Amino acid sequence: MPQDAPFVKQEATRSYGAEIIFYDRAVTLREQLCQQIAQERNAVMIPPFDYPDVIAGQGTAAKELLEEVGTLDLLLVCCGGGGLLSGCAIALTPLRLPVG
Repeated sequence: MPQDAPFVKQEATRSYGAEIIFYDRAVTLREQLCQQIAQERNAVMIPPFDYPDVIAGQGTAAKELLEEVGTLDLLLVCCGGGGLLSGCAIALTPLRLPVG
């Protein structure tokens, strides 16, 4: 987690039992640090947005929304890394619902 992450995010993350490893985003690339930690711990790194299973999982948010509220004219989706947007677009493509 970046050293400058909001305290409330740090505390929420800890409350789920996670170990937080801080890094300085001005000098360290997150992906390289994660890869290093994964190698040291014999773990697998799963990217936060550009990974098919993550995109599929995030697409369920659109599916669940439609199940909850019914037909929509438009779905606006926040875009950080693009995983949520991609997942929603894929999930809604069969319905031809505009996503932006």
